Amino acid sequence: MKFVDINYYDDFISEVIFWIELLEPPLEIQQQAKQFDGDNYDETCFGLKVSYDSEKKEFSVVTRQEEEMDRDTEDNLYYIDNIGDEHWYKAEIPEDCKRQIFAECQKIIDSFEELAKETDATKELKETQGTKKQPKERNDHER
Repeated sequence: MKFVDINYYDDFISEVIFWIELLEPPLEIQQQAKQFDGDNYDETCFGLKVSYDSEKKEFSVVTRQEEEMDRDTEDNLYYIDNIGDEHWYKAEIPEDCKRQIFAECQKIIDSFEELAKETDATKELKETQGTKKQPKERNDHER
């Protein structure tokens, strides 16, 4: 399994969800995706979701939530078919692949934190500068 890219992310302040593109999932998963997607099968439509807990400062791989049964499953890898539906599978994500994914996600988290520092610094600068008094208007007859 190979990490390709972070497709996008959703920032919910307390949690950030990253959508990760993967290539070369296990062959049996590729075969299942080919069966239901047929000629529309696309090897670049595999991925996984990664969650970043802002409070704990931890990453984790998201598993599918079974809404009718209200329980988590072990399914952690998805394939998006040609009509946009997600099909979930259970796959072992190699540790080196997870480390690489988490490191790329961390770069985005770091950019958030850097932006927050810059915003805080700008705000602090404005507060310390205060407001400057405007020069008093002068009438020519005051000379």
